[in-house]
Amino acid sequence: MSHERDVSLSSLSPPSFSPNICPIYHFSCSLLSFSFCLSASSLLFSS
Repeated sequence: MSHERDVSLSSLSPPSFSPNICPIYHFSCSLLSFSFCLSASSLLFSS
């Protein structure tokens, strides 16, 4: 089951497109975690 899913994912994203989207994905992920931590800390300080 998991092997089929991996194959479908790799077939969906070609190698030439992968390097371009990887930095964007990591940047948005770090930005999302940063905003989450910021909102959590603001909630803690406000209470």
